[in-house]
Amino acid sequence: MLGDWLAHVHCADVDRGPPAVGPIDWLSLLQALKDRSYEGYLAMEIGFASRAVDPDDYARRALDYLRSMERQLH
Repeated sequence: MLGDWLAHVHCADVDRGPPAVGPIDWLSLLQALKDRSYEGYLAMEIGFASRAVDPDDYARRALDYLRSMERQLH
């Protein structure tokens, strides 16, 4: 199965926004990775539409959101 070969997952939300901004079902993605006993890295690619965006804020929001999703996994 392909899941056995996963070593690194690189993902992004629509338009490279932080998780929870777009329509991506992050809970299902994280649950699928957990169900396959994935233990590798999950890298987020977050873009910035303008220089007015605070990258540290985006990173914190992304991490907080993904941690909240992790707490909901079965």
